[in-house]
Amino acid sequence: MSTTAGLASQEYVAINLTAVATLVLGLASALVLLGNVLLAVPIAAIICGIFALKQIYSSNGTQTGQGLAILGILVALGFGAYIGVNEYRDHQETIAERVAIEQTVKQFEQKLQSKDFRGALSVFTDGFLAKKQITEEQFALTWSRATEASDYGAIESVGITRLVLSDRSAAGDRIAGSMMVIKFEKAQQPLRREIVFRKVGSEWKIDDIPQIFPAPPPDGGGAMPPGAGPMM
Repeated sequence: MSTTAGLASQEYVAINLTAVATLVLGLASALVLLGNVLLAVPIAAIICGIFALKQIYSSNGTQTGQGLAILGILVALGFGAYIGVNEYRDHQETIAERVAIEQTVKQFEQKLQSKDFRGALSVFTDGFLAKKQITEEQFALTWSRATEASDYGAIESVGITRLVLSDRSAAGDRIAGSMMVIKFEKAQQPLRREIVFRKVGSEWKIDDIPQIFPAPPPDGGGAMPPGAGPMM
């Protein structure tokens, strides 16, 4: 018998085009590495793959391409899982950074409450005094005069709200900004001032409180007046 007998009567088996599209989209899922907004690509690949498999399995053998569809789905899932793991890791890191910053604020609060104003400098960056062109005495006098003022009194608490973490500063350090809220014993309303944090090594430090310690003039002609209080 001829080995070619019956070949002409065999039905043509087509490659499912949706399966091909699934593979293309699966490979294109690498675009998510450029930004999370492109997560729509792997999602589209997975949806296409599911439709492709349904079409192939219901074609009664007239369509093929299930291998392409499955491969496209797996590639899309791989890239999606990679982004998901990174997002989870970043989220956990952000939580840890926030806790560390809150601990720094707590240390600052304890120093101020005990009136260890010079000791409060330990939670500031090393370059803070030089940047503001002030001395330790001027720093301490600022806080001591505030707590001795008739309308302020003792510091009851120091907290922060609306903490915003940024990736890197111009110097390559990680920084964060927030609103510091200081409650005084005699003041009817808490004092709210901007505060900037900088990560030094593995430790977060206060880098600036610009409204309490304003920047010196550009010509360096005068530092902050000794004892300038938080209301200034």
